[in-house]
Amino acid sequence: MRRLIAGILGVLVSVGLALPVSAQEAPATNVKLADIAIDHVGIVVRDIDAVAKAYAEVFGLPVPAVHDETGIPFPKGFKGDPKASVKTALFPLNGVTVELIQPIGGSSPWRDHLDKHGEGMHHIAYHGLKDAYASASTAIARGGKVVVGGPGAKTVMVDLQQQLGMTIGFSELPVHPMAQAPTEATKFGDSRVSYTSVVVPDIEQSIALFIEITGASAPEVREAKISYPVGYKGDWVGYPMLGMVALKGMSIAFTAPVGGKSPWQENVDRHGAALHHFGILIKGHPQQIAFLEGKGGSLVIGGGTMGYSWMDMSSTLKTLIELNGK
Repeated sequence: MRRLIAGILGVLVSVGLALPVSAQEAPATNVKLADIAIDHVGIVVRDIDAVAKAYAEVFGLPVPAVHDETGIPFPKGFKGDPKASVKTALFPLNGVTVELIQPIGGSSPWRDHLDKHGEGMHHIAYHGLKDAYASASTAIARGGKVVVGGPGAKTVMVDLQQQLGMTIGFSELPVHPMAQAPTEATKFGDSRVSYTSVVVPDIEQSIALFIEITGASAPEVREAKISYPVGYKGDWVGYPMLGMVALKGMSIAFTAPVGGKSPWQENVDRHGAALHHFGILIKGHPQQIAFLEGKGGSLVIGGGTMGYSWMDMSSTLKTLIELNGK
């Protein structure tokens, strides 16, 4: 499977010869993103105050200040609302920062995502780069659409939703401080966010593009057999292919549906490629399931005795959480 991904990389490089001039002229960069921790994951929401309170309650953190972000440097030729803005709030978790984003005004990258896909994960972002646009050059050259910033901008956001299920942010702004890993976890909020999962139709092609952009190593892609909860009477019979792209800090887990109807297939049918959930390392699995059920979550797959479970927290946290550990 690694050989197949390497072959796809060769194809991606070769097709660059036929790209538009604007994409070919994107400046080169020697930055290897795989050596830089992902700064944050952005989640688009409709009511930032309500969602911020939910995150604070689940993770045992204070409710953060909500900031108005105006004067966004949209790229030349932007056809949305030039006065569109966002409200943001940050939650420093163990492993990554979560940025909540509420769109304000008319059409914008965040408003359009909310209207099309609803509330949920929108982007990953790298901070502390020396040249944001140069760092984004491969993503642009491989078909990504610049939706914020441009040459010389401190922050550039590239829409790769169709190819990777996400937008990627490249920024020269300082890295956000994350929560310090505790010596021993005493509450759910101490648990480490180990990865973010993305569901894609073509796992080999998406992984090949992602590792070309980041410089990460090609992972093994394998079947991930799963179990549905005890007493489950639905018609899910499928399972995912899984490829975990190891990065500094939080990793990215690529999954693709196979074998019939499943949560992964339903997600692809509804959204195409899309960011999907956080994977969190925990102890006391049955107790953590009960805790999240008390916060509005519901068990989707797995269970406390299996070492993994999906908890649907979309009503409160606007995403799913996968628990891993005994």
